Amino acid sequence: MTKAGSDGKTASVRLDPATGKVGFSDNVPHAHKEIVPTNKVTDGNYYPNKAKTFDDLGNQTSKTDFDANHILILE
Repeated sequence: MTKAGSDGKTASVRLDPATGKVGFSDNVPHAHKEIVPTNKVTDGNYYPNKAKTFDDLGNQTSKTDFDANHILILE
């Protein structure tokens, strides 16, 4: 889900299914909180490496800070 802003940036909550990869967040469906340049978004899609990641308070985080970057969807 994306929402374009007037500042050339698009906010996104990117949903990922469980993949079975090593790491807790990849073992369950989860979402990412991201901002991506609007010109990198086509039909609501973009390459994740073009995005900046954020924690629940809106602070930018490292892409490797999995606890801060993910919203876990526990079923």
